[in-house]
Amino acid sequence: MKSQTNRNKVAIVAPAIKTFFWKEFYDNLTKNDCKFEIIFVGHQTPNFTLPDNFHFIYSDKSPTHCASIAYSKAYETDCHYIQNVADDCLYQNNHFDKLIAAYEEQRRHDGDFLVCGPQSYNGNVKNVMALFPDIDHRDVQSRKNACIRAGGTEKHLGCRSEGPLLPTGNFSTIETSKKIGDIDLNFKALYWDCDLVMKLHSMNGKVAIFDSNKVSSVIERHNSMSRLYRMFGQLDYNYLVSKWDVRSTDGKTWNVTEKNLEGLT
Repeated sequence: MKSQTNRNKVAIVAPAIKTFFWKEFYDNLTKNDCKFEIIFVGHQTPNFTLPDNFHFIYSDKSPTHCASIAYSKAYETDCHYIQNVADDCLYQNNHFDKLIAAYEEQRRHDGDFLVCGPQSYNGNVKNVMALFPDIDHRDVQSRKNACIRAGGTEKHLGCRSEGPLLPTGNFSTIETSKKIGDIDLNFKALYWDCDLVMKLHSMNGKVAIFDSNKVSSVIERHNSMSRLYRMFGQLDYNYLVSKWDVRSTDGKTWNVTEKNLEGLT
């Protein structure tokens, strides 16, 4: 039987194969006061001993399948929170302590059905994860399709705020993660986490993105030798946008409905 939930403990989950980063990744997480367990799943077995709270599960299935396995394992722990990550990223000191505090503050305002994440930046400019291209996107057909999804006219397309908020990494309670539901295994490697947040939107949940004065953005390694985006990025993105009917009447608030794709995948 699962032990009582530890409200100061985070399950850190990922499909992961870059074992040469794992020691530094673990050491980086120890710069938090909160407790954590790491659950990495993939086909590259580390050749060094892992700490007791660092779990590796071998799987030669797709990255999305590996993510699903990691989530299922996390649900068996006594962790209260869950965060999907990449093994080639790093965090500022006390990142998860601050994330927990910001989440709990936001939860008191928005309720328990909440997913959050830190703001991502390109220099000093905020990055916005969105389903729609910018209004001045050069691809006319993409812009036309976005207009249809956004309510039918270009005035409903914001220039850097198109569509429902999507965090960079989904931080929530395990209870909320279970309520959102299972990962869609039709994704090959990417955007399955965005799809989970779209499910949350469709269920009238809340999403919060925290500026750097609350939670520092994630540090992305340069030259991490990741090939997933090149291999699966466009394919998985196309599947993501095909799944959701996203409409707005004011360009700010969005109605999100999952399409019936039965027989199309």
